[in-house]
Amino acid sequence: TTAITAIPTGAGRGRHDPVADMLRIYRFQRRSFHFAQTLPQTVGGKLENYGAVFVTSADPSQSRPQRRSQILETAERIHDFATRELGGEVLVGIGETVAPGEPLKESYRQALLGLHLGRGAGKKVVFFSSVHAQKSVGILEITRRLEKLKLLVETASLADLGATLDGFLNQVLTLSLHDPEEIRWHLQYGLILMKDAVEKRLFGKKEEASRLHENLVLSLEKAGTTQEMILSFKDALEKILFLVQGSGVLRGVLSMEGVRDYLDQHFREPLRAKKIAKLAETSVATLSRHFKKTMGVGLEAYLQNLRMEEAKRLLKTGSLPVFQIAQSCGFKSASHFNRFFRKKAGCSPEEFRKKSR
Repeated sequence: TTAITAIPTGAGRGRHDPVADMLRIYRFQRRSFHFAQTLPQTVGGKLENYGAVFVTSADPSQSRPQRRSQILETAERIHDFATRELGGEVLVGIGETVAPGEPLKESYRQALLGLHLGRGAGKKVVFFSSVHAQKSVGILEITRRLEKLKLLVETASLADLGATLDGFLNQVLTLSLHDPEEIRWHLQYGLILMKDAVEKRLFGKKEEASRLHENLVLSLEKAGTTQEMILSFKDALEKILFLVQGSGVLRGVLSMEGVRDYLDQHFREPLRAKKIAKLAETSVATLSRHFKKTMGVGLEAYLQNLRMEEAKRLLKTGSLPVFQIAQSCGFKSASHFNRFFRKKAGCSPEEFRKKSR
């Protein structure tokens, strides 16, 4: 008996509706149960909240290579089905086969590990490959990779960052997949080293680094599944790079999605096009031209729309004075906020508040 797992992948950095994504996965999980009934000796169900798991049995009268080939064929059919249902790239992991009567848990864990280890292999269907390493050797390897990751953060370098991060995470999963809390411990220890790296680089921002570290650790503690822990750590590393180099996603490459994400996070600050262009390592004219072409709206207009929507939200749901709302949304002054709001909404902020309630 063999466990096979399937998850969507390659989502990118685009914006997603979390409710729509949740419903899409839910539909996929339900249809996986029915699809499994069309496959020989196979049942299907949900893989936590992000994918599907299948259990299948090959013909025991066949040779080992033939059984492996049959399992691979089933996995490929599952991959094709999942790709159609999810409308995007899918990764399928296959655990090792266990004999009748033996616990299936190990094959299930191996199928999960195959997903994580196979992400960088460029394959759609990945067989789990056993790793016969001593525990102590594995921990030394984790430490070595983590020290390299720390060095990249200290130097604010993006060179080899992706490969180093993947190597560290793969080693953690290889060593500790059987123990989710051990995985969490390795990742938390990694955040501690990243905090040390930030403090070494930014002498005047020790308190800011500590606050960021506390928030990132809290986010990691809230992660319930292995997948969520991995995503939480990757998100934490990105936030750390934002802190040490201004904007890790903008450096060296004019990424309009990166510029948009930066504006989404910092619109409450007194931003200027010149500062954003400097982070993106380009001129203001080039930045403005590319941003409008990509996003369909000018950079300044996009920024003001963010501030306007936040101001409306605060007027509808809170009781802050108008001048405090103006400050918290990044407007120059209360008078400027009033003029801008009246121009956009056709009424004053106070009038809008009364109407909305």
